[in-house]
Amino acid sequence: LQIDTAAPSAPTVVMGPDVLGVVSAAEAKASSGLVKVTAEAGSQVEVTFSTAASGALKTKTKTIASASATGDVVTLTDADLADLGVASTQNASITVKAKATDAAGNVGAEASLSAFTLDSVAPG
Repeated sequence: LQIDTAAPSAPTVVMGPDVLGVVSAAEAKASSGLVKVTAEAGSQVEVTFSTAASGALKTKTKTIASASATGDVVTLTDADLADLGVASTQNASITVKAKATDAAGNVGAEASLSAFTLDSVAPG
């Protein structure tokens, strides 16, 4: 019998492979992923997006039920953007945090990604 009391390492959070700098709504929803999260294989990962675009802080948490060893992509949907209060006529600064919980229930340290800008405003 082996008892796991060690918390998993903090996940690694990076922008998705097709995302460069300022992010469009289309990139946020692309199947290639807005962000890529790598965590202990098999752990559950909560990825939380936060913004105060609407004037009040709003968050949206997406869950990776069983992390893969090679990383998992996370996208946002139109409904997620609405939950965050991001209108199609505004830009928003969004932060991302991720935390892994292993199969034994040990919670690891939180990782974060520098804020990025979601550009929803059509050019002029």
